Amino acid sequence: MRNTLITAAVAAAAFAMPASAATIVSTGGAFAAPASDLTIDFNNAIAAPFTASFTNADLVQGDLAGFYAQPGFSDGSRYAAVFGNGNLTITSELAFRTVSFFVGSIDAGNIVELLDATGSVLSSFSGTAFSADADGDQDSMLTNRRVTISLTEGEASFAGVRFISAQNSFELDNVVFAVPEASTWALMLVGFGMVGAATRYRRRKTTVAFS
Repeated sequence: MRNTLITAAVAAAAFAMPASAATIVSTGGAFAAPASDLTIDFNNAIAAPFTASFTNADLVQGDLAGFYAQPGFSDGSRYAAVFGNGNLTITSELAFRTVSFFVGSIDAGNIVELLDATGSVLSSFSGTAFSADADGDQDSMLTNRRVTISLTEGEASFAGVRFISAQNSFELDNVVFAVPEASTWALMLVGFGMVGAATRYRRRKTTVAFS
């Protein structure tokens, strides 16, 4: 049953990226962000080199029934909540190869888009790419996870990320951008326990690992 779910998840992740290649690593409960100078934790003002645009989205703390819930395993600090039909777009003049973020209560209506410097969509991933059990559970390690998306060799770098929600809400925190070589980032992931006995499935050049 689990293999069937993973297969379906990867198929959903690939629907908008026929020519894209990416590796997705999803790790339950890993709230802490990898070390980086390019981190947005939503506790301080979003500053250069980043700009952020909130559309039906806000920075919140705690829970509000029917609207948002503090991500499981978090430190209780502020986080971003994207409400139904809203989005949070983070852009930069820099070019990135990797983005990592913590998602609370993952569901199928959570969408992440990687953008080029003009704002055009390079690739898109749904919540089912981040969890084989994307049912919105607010406490489970299966649906409160650190997600890392890394481009593979030969793919164009991205300059922004858009977080979209089909319903209340897409909760996220500790967004980290990186431009290191793939091998360097892989070592960082190992340090956070994100790579190991993971289930892998490959389709249309997209690799998803759950751990």
